[in-house]
Parts: sequence; C-alpha cells; structure tokens
Amino acid sequence: MKINKSKLIFVKEREYDYEELIDSYIVYKFLINKLEINKEPEEVVILFNLDNKKKIINCCEVARGVLDSCLVSPRDIYKRALVANARYIVIAHNHPSGNMKPSI
Repeated sequence: MKINKSKLIFVKEREYDYEELIDSYIVYKFLINKLEINKEPEEVVILFNLDNKKKIINCCEVARGVLDSCLVSPRDIYKRALVANARYIVIAHNHPSGNMKPSI
C-alpha cells in the first residue's frame, strides 16, 4: 500500500486595497467596487477570512451558481477558513436579478 504526501495551499490570484471591516456597509462597498459582484451574470458566494483583529486574511469565491440560485456546502466554507487559519468569517452573495430582498 502507498500513502501520498500532500500539501494544501492558497494561490494568490489578485491583491486589493481595502478599508478595515467595521460594518456591513464596508463589506458591501468592497463587493461592489473591488470584486464587482453586482456585474456577475450568476449568483456567486464570497467568503472573507479574518484574523484575530478582524483584518482580512483573504477572500475566496466559494461557489458559483446559476441566475437564481447557488448551492454551497458548509464543507467548502470550513475548508477555506481552516486553511487560512481564520478566526472570523464573513459570507456574502449577490442577486443577479437586482432584487435586494433577502432569500428565504
């Protein structure tokens, strides 16, 4: 029997300047102005991993769905948070329809 030795790493895709995450409005501005999530044609789930001081470690696209839905597993969120050594997380997603009413 053979055992494979593996390594799980993050690959940095892009870097952004941002304000400290002190409220949901700043997260909203980041999603619109930097990630341009409002221009996505399908639903996208974004995860922000934060350290002990609530500073962003990174942000990850967790899932990409279709026009009106997106399936995401808690496993996908936890995996990214654990690998980033996050203390806190913020999860956000868009509504490509433009409807700002929260999902059920």
